[in-house]
Amino acid sequence: MLRSLTAITLAGLLALAGSGGHGLAVPPPVTLAVDASAAIPGVQASSTTAVGTTFTADIVIASVADLEAFNFELEYDQTVVSAPTLAAGPSTERNPDAQDAILTSTGRTWSCSPPDPSGDSDPDPGIGVAFLSCFSTGANPGPGAASNTALARVTFTALAVGTSSLTLRQVNTFKALGVETGSCNPIVVAAASCTGATITVALDLADDDGDGHWDGDETAKGSNPLSATSTPEQCDGIDNDGDTVVDEAPTGGNWDIDGDTTADCLDANVDSDGDGLMNPSDADDDGDGFTDARENSMATDSLDGCPAALAPDALPSDGNRDTDLDVGDVIILFYGKIFDPPDYSKRSDFDADGDVDVGDLVIAFYGKIFTTCQVFTFTNTTGADRDRIDITFNSSITVIFSALDNTAPQGSGRWSTRDVTGNPVIILRRPTGNLANGGVLTVVTRAPTSPAVTVSSSAWSLETP
Repeated sequence: MLRSLTAITLAGLLALAGSGGHGLAVPPPVTLAVDASAAIPGVQASSTTAVGTTFTADIVIASVADLEAFNFELEYDQTVVSAPTLAAGPSTERNPDAQDAILTSTGRTWSCSPPDPSGDSDPDPGIGVAFLSCFSTGANPGPGAASNTALARVTFTALAVGTSSLTLRQVNTFKALGVETGSCNPIVVAAASCTGATITVALDLADDDGDGHWDGDETAKGSNPLSATSTPEQCDGIDNDGDTVVDEAPTGGNWDIDGDTTADCLDANVDSDGDGLMNPSDADDDGDGFTDARENSMATDSLDGCPAALAPDALPSDGNRDTDLDVGDVIILFYGKIFDPPDYSKRSDFDADGDVDVGDLVIAFYGKIFTTCQVFTFTNTTGADRDRIDITFNSSITVIFSALDNTAPQGSGRWSTRDVTGNPVIILRRPTGNLANGGVLTVVTRAPTSPAVTVSSSAWSLETP
Protein backbone atom coordinates (compact mmCIF):
# COMPACT_ATOMS: atom_id res chain seq x y z
CA MET A 1 0.00 0.00 0.00
CA LEU A 2 1.54 3.30 -1.05
CA ARG A 3 1.71 6.39 1.11
CA SER A 4 -1.03 8.96 0.74
CA LEU A 5 -0.33 11.84 -1.62
CA THR A 6 0.73 14.17 1.16
CA ALA A 7 3.43 12.77 3.46
CA ILE A 8 2.93 13.92 7.05
CA THR A 9 6.45 14.77 8.10
CA LEU A 10 8.09 17.50 10.11
CA ALA A 11 9.34 18.98 6.88
CA GLY A 12 5.80 18.99 5.54
CA LEU A 13 4.48 20.68 8.66
CA LEU A 14 7.14 23.35 8.27
CA ALA A 15 5.90 24.00 4.76
CA LEU A 16 2.34 24.43 5.97
CA ALA A 17 3.47 26.79 8.72
CA GLY A 18 5.51 28.88 6.33
CA SER A 19 2.99 29.20 3.50
CA GLY A 20 0.26 30.75 5.56
CA GLY A 21 -2.08 30.10 2.66
CA HIS A 22 -0.48 32.83 0.56
CA GLY A 23 1.38 32.58 -2.73
CA LEU A 24 5.15 32.19 -2.63
CA ALA A 25 7.75 33.58 -4.99
CA VAL A 26 8.99 30.92 -7.39
CA PRO A 27 12.68 30.23 -6.64
CA PRO A 28 15.23 28.88 -9.13
CA PRO A 29 14.39 25.22 -9.79
CA VAL A 30 15.96 22.71 -7.43
CA THR A 31 17.22 19.51 -9.06
CA LEU A 32 17.51 16.11 -7.41
CA ALA A 33 18.73 12.87 -8.97
CA VAL A 34 19.53 9.31 -8.00
CA ASP A 35 23.16 8.35 -8.54
CA ALA A 36 23.01 4.59 -9.10
CA SER A 37 26.68 4.05 -8.26
CA ALA A 38 28.06 6.35 -5.58
CA ALA A 39 31.56 4.86 -5.98
CA ILE A 40 31.89 6.10 -9.59
CA PRO A 41 32.44 9.86 -10.21
CA GLY A 42 29.49 11.68 -11.73
CA VAL A 43 25.80 10.83 -11.60
CA GLN A 44 25.20 7.32 -12.92
CA ALA A 45 21.69 6.73 -14.33
CA SER A 46 22.14 2.96 -14.14
CA SER A 47 24.34 0.35 -12.53
CA THR A 48 24.76 -3.42 -12.55
CA THR A 49 25.56 -5.49 -9.49
CA ALA A 50 25.48 -9.14 -8.43
CA VAL A 51 23.10 -11.14 -6.28
CA GLY A 52 24.24 -10.94 -2.67
CA THR A 53 26.25 -7.74 -2.98
CA THR A 54 25.74 -4.60 -0.93
CA PHE A 55 25.72 -1.34 -2.87
CA THR A 56 24.83 2.32 -2.35
CA ALA A 57 22.90 4.91 -4.29
CA ASP A 58 23.16 8.63 -3.58
CA ILE A 59 20.43 11.23 -3.71
CA VAL A 60 22.23 14.27 -5.13
CA ILE A 61 20.94 17.84 -5.09
CA ALA A 62 21.87 20.97 -7.07
CA SER A 63 20.63 24.53 -7.65
CA VAL A 64 19.64 24.83 -4.00
CA ALA A 65 20.30 27.60 -1.47
CA ASP A 66 19.52 27.95 2.24
CA LEU A 67 18.40 24.33 2.64
CA GLU A 68 16.88 24.06 6.11
CA ALA A 69 14.62 21.00 5.77
CA PHE A 70 13.84 18.28 3.26
CA ASN A 71 12.11 14.96 2.84
CA PHE A 72 11.95 12.28 0.16
CA GLU A 73 10.87 8.74 -0.56
CA LEU A 74 12.78 6.42 -2.88
CA GLU A 75 10.66 3.63 -4.33
CA TYR A 76 12.29 0.36 -5.44
CA ASP A 77 11.35 -3.22 -6.36
CA GLN A 78 11.65 -5.16 -3.13
CA THR A 79 11.72 -8.50 -4.94
CA VAL A 80 15.03 -7.48 -6.53
CA VAL A 81 16.76 -5.31 -3.90
CA SER A 82 16.19 -4.40 -0.26
CA ALA A 83 17.22 -1.50 1.96
CA PRO A 84 17.67 -2.48 5.62
CA THR A 85 16.30 -0.21 8.34
CA LEU A 86 18.71 0.71 11.12
CA ALA A 87 17.07 1.27 14.51
CA ALA A 88 20.17 2.47 16.36
CA GLY A 89 22.60 5.36 16.04
CA PRO A 90 22.10 9.08 15.36
CA SER A 91 19.06 9.80 13.21
CA THR A 92 21.26 11.41 10.56
CA GLU A 93 23.40 8.29 10.19
CA ARG A 94 20.95 5.49 9.56
CA ASN A 95 19.53 4.22 6.27
CA PRO A 96 18.97 6.44 4.36
CA ASP A 97 22.07 8.22 5.65
CA ALA A 98 21.94 12.04 5.57
CA GLN A 99 25.26 13.39 4.33
CA ASP A 100 26.94 15.63 6.91
CA ALA A 101 29.38 17.14 4.41
CA ILE A 102 26.68 19.38 2.96
CA LEU A 103 24.16 19.57 5.80
CA THR A 104 26.47 20.74 8.59
CA SER A 105 28.62 22.97 6.38
CA THR A 106 27.00 26.19 7.64
CA GLY A 107 26.88 25.23 11.29
CA ARG A 108 23.23 24.28 11.60
CA THR A 109 22.16 21.29 13.71
CA TRP A 110 20.25 18.56 11.85
CA SER A 111 17.84 15.86 12.97
CA CYS A 112 16.05 13.23 10.91
CA SER A 113 13.55 12.09 13.52
CA PRO A 114 10.64 11.77 14.10
CA PRO A 115 9.59 9.92 12.05
CA ASP A 116 12.74 7.82 11.95
CA PRO A 117 14.58 7.07 8.70
CA SER A 118 13.38 3.82 7.17
CA GLY A 119 14.81 1.48 4.58
CA ASP A 120 11.28 0.33 3.79
CA SER A 121 8.21 2.23 4.99
CA ASP A 122 5.72 0.48 2.70
CA PRO A 123 3.91 -2.69 3.87
CA ASP A 124 3.51 -4.02 0.32
CA PRO A 125 5.91 -7.02 0.05
CA GLY A 126 6.72 -6.16 -3.55
CA ILE A 127 7.31 -2.43 -3.13
CA GLY A 128 10.09 -0.96 -1.06
CA VAL A 129 10.13 2.70 -0.05
CA ALA A 130 13.18 4.22 1.63
CA PHE A 131 12.14 7.30 3.61
CA LEU A 132 14.04 10.27 5.05
CA SER A 133 12.76 13.54 6.53
CA CYS A 134 15.23 15.98 8.08
CA PHE A 135 15.08 19.48 9.55
CA SER A 136 17.63 21.85 11.05
CA THR A 137 17.96 24.54 13.71
CA GLY A 138 20.42 27.37 14.14
CA ALA A 139 21.02 31.03 13.46
CA ASN A 140 22.97 30.57 10.22
CA PRO A 141 21.39 30.09 6.80
CA GLY A 142 21.13 26.55 5.50
CA PRO A 143 23.68 25.07 3.08
CA GLY A 144 23.54 25.38 -0.67
CA ALA A 145 24.83 23.51 -3.70
CA ALA A 146 25.25 24.83 -7.22
CA SER A 147 26.22 21.45 -8.72
CA ASN A 148 25.37 17.87 -7.87
CA THR A 149 26.18 17.18 -4.21
CA ALA A 150 25.28 14.09 -2.19
CA LEU A 151 22.34 14.86 0.09
CA ALA A 152 21.68 11.32 1.33
CA ARG A 153 22.92 7.79 0.74
CA VAL A 154 20.78 4.66 0.62
CA THR A 155 22.38 1.26 1.15
CA PHE A 156 20.85 -1.76 -0.58
CA THR A 157 21.38 -5.50 -0.74
CA ALA A 158 20.87 -7.20 -4.12
CA LEU A 159 18.40 -10.05 -3.57
CA ALA A 160 17.57 -11.64 -6.92
CA VAL A 161 18.20 -11.41 -10.63
CA GLY A 162 16.14 -8.63 -12.16
CA THR A 163 15.87 -4.87 -12.68
CA SER A 164 14.64 -2.28 -10.22
CA SER A 165 13.85 1.35 -10.85
CA LEU A 166 14.85 3.81 -8.12
CA THR A 167 12.14 6.46 -8.23
CA LEU A 168 12.04 9.67 -6.22
CA ARG A 169 8.66 10.69 -4.86
CA GLN A 170 7.18 12.84 -2.08
CA VAL A 171 10.17 15.15 -2.43
CA ASN A 172 10.12 18.54 -0.70
CA THR A 173 12.90 21.03 0.05
CA PHE A 174 12.49 24.07 2.29
CA LYS A 175 14.34 27.23 3.25
CA ALA A 176 13.84 29.58 6.21
CA LEU A 177 10.35 29.82 7.76
CA GLY A 178 9.30 26.61 6.05
CA VAL A 179 9.10 28.15 2.57
CA GLU A 180 9.13 25.38 0.00
CA THR A 181 11.82 25.71 -2.66
CA GLY A 182 11.13 22.52 -4.58
CA SER A 183 8.86 19.47 -4.77
CA CYS A 184 8.10 16.60 -7.10
CA ASN A 185 5.86 13.57 -7.33
CA PRO A 186 3.69 15.47 -6.48
CA ILE A 187 4.47 19.14 -7.03
CA VAL A 188 3.16 21.16 -4.09
CA VAL A 189 4.31 24.77 -4.59
CA ALA A 190 7.57 25.02 -6.53
CA ALA A 191 8.39 22.40 -9.14
CA ALA A 192 11.71 20.58 -8.69
CA SER A 193 13.41 18.39 -11.28
CA CYS A 194 13.64 14.81 -10.02
CA THR A 195 15.44 12.06 -11.93
CA GLY A 196 15.54 8.38 -10.94
CA ALA A 197 17.89 5.54 -11.84
CA THR A 198 17.90 1.83 -12.64
CA ILE A 199 19.66 -1.07 -10.92
CA THR A 200 20.22 -4.36 -12.74
CA VAL A 201 21.02 -7.40 -10.63
CA ALA A 202 22.79 -10.30 -12.34
CA LEU A 203 23.47 -13.78 -10.99
CA ASP A 204 27.08 -12.83 -10.48
CA LEU A 205 29.72 -10.53 -11.87
CA ALA A 206 32.87 -11.83 -13.47
CA ASP A 207 36.30 -11.08 -12.12
CA ASP A 208 37.32 -9.40 -15.36
CA ASP A 209 40.88 -8.61 -14.31
CA GLY A 210 41.48 -11.95 -12.58
CA ASP A 211 42.71 -10.43 -9.30
CA GLY A 212 40.38 -12.51 -7.11
CA HIS A 213 38.07 -9.60 -6.28
CA TRP A 214 34.69 -9.59 -7.98
CA ASP A 215 33.95 -6.59 -10.15
CA GLY A 216 31.03 -5.53 -7.96
CA ASP A 217 33.15 -5.55 -4.80
CA GLU A 218 35.92 -3.59 -6.52
CA THR A 219 33.50 -0.98 -7.83
CA ALA A 220 31.90 -0.58 -4.41
CA LYS A 221 35.30 -0.16 -2.75
CA GLY A 222 36.80 2.20 -5.30
CA SER A 223 39.30 0.04 -7.18
CA ASN A 224 39.39 -0.61 -10.91
CA PRO A 225 37.68 -3.93 -11.84
CA LEU A 226 39.51 -3.95 -15.17
CA SER A 227 43.02 -3.68 -13.79
CA ALA A 228 44.69 -6.52 -11.90
CA THR A 229 47.10 -4.01 -10.33
CA SER A 230 44.17 -2.15 -8.74
CA THR A 231 42.56 -3.93 -5.77
CA PRO A 232 40.45 -2.61 -2.87
CA GLU A 233 42.48 -0.41 -0.55
CA GLN A 234 43.79 -2.02 2.63
CA CYS A 235 45.51 -0.45 5.60
CA ASP A 236 49.01 -1.75 4.95
CA GLY A 237 51.17 1.18 3.83
CA ILE A 238 50.67 0.38 0.13
CA ASP A 239 48.60 2.09 -2.56
CA ASN A 240 46.52 -0.99 -3.36
CA ASP A 241 43.97 0.63 -5.66
CA GLY A 242 46.52 2.63 -7.67
CA ASP A 243 44.97 6.05 -7.12
CA THR A 244 48.28 7.52 -5.76
CA VAL A 245 46.81 7.81 -2.24
CA VAL A 246 48.07 5.38 0.38
CA ASP A 247 45.78 3.92 3.07
CA GLU A 248 42.70 6.03 2.42
CA ALA A 249 39.88 4.76 4.62
CA PRO A 250 36.72 3.31 3.09
CA THR A 251 33.42 5.16 3.25
CA GLY A 252 32.34 5.21 6.89
CA GLY A 253 35.77 4.14 8.15
CA ASN A 254 38.48 5.98 10.06
CA TRP A 255 42.07 4.84 9.72
CA ASP A 256 43.63 7.77 11.60
CA ILE A 257 41.69 8.15 14.84
CA ASP A 258 44.39 10.25 16.52
CA GLY A 259 44.74 12.61 13.56
CA ASP A 260 48.53 12.38 13.30
CA THR A 261 48.47 11.47 9.54
CA THR A 262 49.97 8.02 10.25
CA ALA A 263 47.60 5.21 9.31
CA ASP A 264 46.46 3.45 12.49
CA CYS A 265 47.57 0.01 11.32
CA LEU A 266 51.15 1.35 11.26
CA ASP A 267 50.87 3.73 14.24
CA ALA A 268 52.81 2.59 17.32
CA ASN A 269 50.77 5.05 19.43
CA VAL A 270 47.37 3.53 18.61
CA ASP A 271 45.67 0.47 20.06
CA SER A 272 42.40 0.26 18.12
CA ASP A 273 40.79 -2.45 20.23
CA GLY A 274 42.24 -1.39 23.59
CA ASP A 275 43.68 -4.84 24.32
CA GLY A 276 47.06 -3.50 25.42
CA LEU A 277 48.86 -4.30 22.16
CA MET A 278 49.76 -1.40 19.90
CA ASN A 279 48.53 -1.96 16.37
CA PRO A 280 51.87 -2.77 14.69
CA SER A 281 52.34 -5.57 17.25
CA ASP A 282 48.72 -6.73 17.24
CA ALA A 283 47.75 -9.43 14.74
CA ASP A 284 44.05 -8.45 15.06
CA ASP A 285 43.80 -4.68 15.37
CA ASP A 286 40.01 -4.53 15.76
CA GLY A 287 39.65 -7.61 17.97
CA ASP A 288 36.90 -9.19 15.86
CA GLY A 289 38.56 -12.61 15.74
CA PHE A 290 39.87 -12.29 12.18
CA THR A 291 43.54 -11.45 11.74
CA ASP A 292 44.60 -8.32 9.89
CA ALA A 293 46.33 -10.46 7.26
CA ARG A 294 43.14 -12.35 6.48
CA GLU A 295 41.02 -9.20 6.50
CA ASN A 296 43.45 -7.56 4.08
CA SER A 297 43.19 -10.59 1.81
CA MET A 298 39.37 -10.38 1.87
CA ALA A 299 39.42 -6.56 1.57
CA THR A 300 37.47 -6.01 4.79
CA ASP A 301 38.29 -3.27 7.32
CA SER A 302 40.95 -4.58 9.71
CA LEU A 303 40.49 -1.57 12.01
CA ASP A 304 36.73 -1.82 12.58
CA GLY A 305 34.95 -4.87 14.01
CA CYS A 306 31.37 -3.64 13.73
CA PRO A 307 29.94 -1.71 10.76
CA ALA A 308 28.12 1.54 11.47
CA ALA A 309 25.20 2.49 9.19
CA LEU A 310 26.03 -0.33 6.78
CA ALA A 311 29.54 0.94 6.15
CA PRO A 312 32.33 0.01 5.91
CA ASP A 313 32.73 -3.71 5.10
CA ALA A 314 34.01 -4.32 8.61
CA LEU A 315 33.03 -7.72 10.03
CA PRO A 316 34.08 -10.44 7.57
CA SER A 317 31.18 -12.82 8.34
CA ASP A 318 28.61 -10.03 7.90
CA GLY A 319 28.06 -10.29 4.15
CA ASN A 320 25.21 -7.77 4.00
CA ARG A 321 26.68 -5.40 6.61
CA ASP A 322 23.62 -5.29 8.86
CA THR A 323 25.62 -6.30 12.01
CA ASP A 324 23.71 -9.62 12.31
CA LEU A 325 25.24 -12.96 11.30
CA ASP A 326 22.49 -15.14 9.89
CA VAL A 327 21.48 -17.40 6.99
CA GLY A 328 21.36 -14.41 4.66
CA ASP A 329 25.07 -13.87 5.20
CA VAL A 330 25.78 -17.54 4.49
CA ILE A 331 23.94 -17.23 1.18
CA ILE A 332 25.66 -13.99 0.20
CA LEU A 333 29.15 -15.26 0.98
CA PHE A 334 28.94 -18.89 -0.12
CA TYR A 335 25.97 -19.63 -2.38
CA GLY A 336 27.35 -20.80 -5.75
CA LYS A 337 30.96 -20.23 -4.68
CA ILE A 338 31.94 -23.37 -2.76
CA PHE A 339 34.01 -25.77 -4.91
CA ASP A 340 33.45 -23.52 -7.93
CA PRO A 341 36.80 -22.09 -9.12
CA PRO A 342 35.24 -19.90 -11.85
CA ASP A 343 33.29 -18.08 -9.15
CA TYR A 344 36.22 -17.77 -6.75
CA SER A 345 36.14 -14.63 -4.62
CA LYS A 346 38.73 -13.57 -2.08
CA ARG A 347 35.88 -12.03 -0.08
CA SER A 348 34.68 -15.59 0.70
CA ASP A 349 38.14 -17.15 1.15
CA PHE A 350 38.37 -16.94 4.95
CA ASP A 351 41.58 -18.95 5.26
CA ALA A 352 43.26 -17.21 2.30
CA ASP A 353 44.31 -20.51 0.71
CA GLY A 354 43.15 -19.71 -2.82
CA ASP A 355 39.88 -21.64 -2.84
CA VAL A 356 36.43 -21.45 -1.25
CA ASP A 357 35.38 -24.63 0.56
CA VAL A 358 33.66 -25.93 3.67
CA GLY A 359 36.62 -24.88 5.79
CA ASP A 360 35.93 -21.26 4.91
CA LEU A 361 32.28 -21.68 5.88
CA VAL A 362 33.31 -23.11 9.25
CA ILE A 363 35.75 -20.25 9.93
CA ALA A 364 33.13 -17.69 8.99
CA PHE A 365 30.20 -18.97 11.03
CA TYR A 366 31.10 -21.68 13.55
CA GLY A 367 30.09 -20.28 16.94
CA LYS A 368 29.07 -17.01 15.32
CA ILE A 369 25.80 -17.73 13.50
CA PHE A 370 22.78 -15.92 14.96
CA THR A 371 24.94 -13.42 16.76
CA THR A 372 25.32 -9.70 16.23
CA CYS A 373 28.03 -7.14 16.89
CA GLN A 374 26.86 -4.44 19.28
CA VAL A 375 28.35 -1.13 20.36
CA PHE A 376 27.73 0.13 23.91
CA THR A 377 28.84 3.51 25.27
CA PHE A 378 29.25 4.46 28.92
CA THR A 379 29.80 8.03 30.13
CA ASN A 380 31.61 8.71 33.40
CA THR A 381 29.24 11.05 35.23
CA THR A 382 30.55 10.36 38.74
CA GLY A 383 32.31 13.71 39.04
CA ALA A 384 35.75 12.13 39.44
CA ASP A 385 38.35 10.00 37.66
CA ARG A 386 37.55 6.30 37.27
CA ASP A 387 39.50 3.24 36.10
CA ARG A 388 36.99 0.41 36.59
CA ILE A 389 33.46 -0.28 35.42
CA ASP A 390 31.20 -3.21 36.35
CA ILE A 391 28.63 -3.82 33.62
CA THR A 392 25.60 -6.07 34.04
CA PHE A 393 23.92 -7.22 30.81
CA ASN A 394 20.48 -8.82 30.68
CA SER A 395 22.07 -11.94 29.17
CA SER A 396 25.53 -13.23 28.41
CA ILE A 397 27.63 -11.68 25.67
CA THR A 398 29.78 -13.88 23.44
CA VAL A 399 33.03 -11.94 23.25
CA ILE A 400 34.43 -8.42 23.69
CA PHE A 401 35.96 -7.05 20.50
CA SER A 402 37.25 -3.78 21.95
CA ALA A 403 37.07 -1.45 24.93
CA LEU A 404 38.50 2.02 24.34
CA ASP A 405 37.73 5.43 25.79
CA ASN A 406 37.99 8.88 24.21
CA THR A 407 40.95 10.15 26.20
CA ALA A 408 43.23 12.18 23.92
CA PRO A 409 45.05 11.16 21.88
CA GLN A 410 42.48 8.72 20.57
CA GLY A 411 43.68 5.15 20.80
CA SER A 412 45.43 5.65 24.15
CA GLY A 413 42.53 5.03 26.56
CA ARG A 414 42.84 1.25 26.76
CA TRP A 415 40.63 -0.94 29.00
CA SER A 416 42.66 -4.08 28.45
CA THR A 417 41.98 -5.91 31.72
CA ARG A 418 38.70 -7.72 31.07
CA ASP A 419 37.05 -10.12 33.50
CA VAL A 420 34.19 -12.08 31.90
CA THR A 421 34.12 -14.97 34.39
CA GLY A 422 30.85 -13.65 35.86
CA ASN A 423 29.20 -13.12 32.45
CA PRO A 424 26.63 -11.50 32.05
CA VAL A 425 28.44 -9.32 34.59
CA ILE A 426 31.74 -8.16 33.12
CA ILE A 427 34.42 -6.06 34.76
CA LEU A 428 36.63 -3.77 32.71
CA ARG A 429 39.71 -2.07 34.09
CA ARG A 430 42.03 0.55 32.66
CA PRO A 431 45.49 -0.49 33.89
CA THR A 432 47.19 2.80 33.02
CA GLY A 433 45.71 6.19 33.78
CA ASN A 434 42.09 7.04 34.51
CA LEU A 435 39.01 8.17 32.63
CA ALA A 436 38.14 11.72 33.60
CA ASN A 437 34.64 12.82 34.54
CA GLY A 438 32.65 13.27 31.34
CA GLY A 439 34.80 10.78 29.43
CA VAL A 440 33.17 8.10 27.30
CA LEU A 441 34.06 4.41 27.16
CA THR A 442 33.02 2.50 24.01
CA VAL A 443 32.69 -1.27 24.23
CA VAL A 444 32.16 -3.41 21.11
CA THR A 445 30.90 -6.94 21.66
CA ARG A 446 29.47 -9.95 19.88
CA ALA A 447 26.25 -11.17 21.45
CA PRO A 448 23.28 -13.41 20.62
CA THR A 449 20.84 -11.83 18.21
CA SER A 450 17.82 -12.95 20.23
CA PRO A 451 16.94 -12.02 22.84
CA ALA A 452 18.58 -8.66 22.29
CA VAL A 453 21.35 -7.94 24.76
CA THR A 454 20.93 -4.72 26.73
CA VAL A 455 22.70 -3.11 29.68
CA SER A 456 20.86 -3.67 32.95
CA SER A 457 23.22 -1.55 35.08
CA SER A 458 26.74 -0.21 35.27
CA ALA A 459 28.89 1.07 38.12
CA TRP A 460 32.11 3.09 37.98
CA SER A 461 34.87 2.92 40.61
CA LEU A 462 38.50 3.93 41.16
CA GLU A 463 41.05 1.29 42.12
CA THR A 464 44.31 3.19 41.46
CA PRO A 465 44.15 6.93 42.25
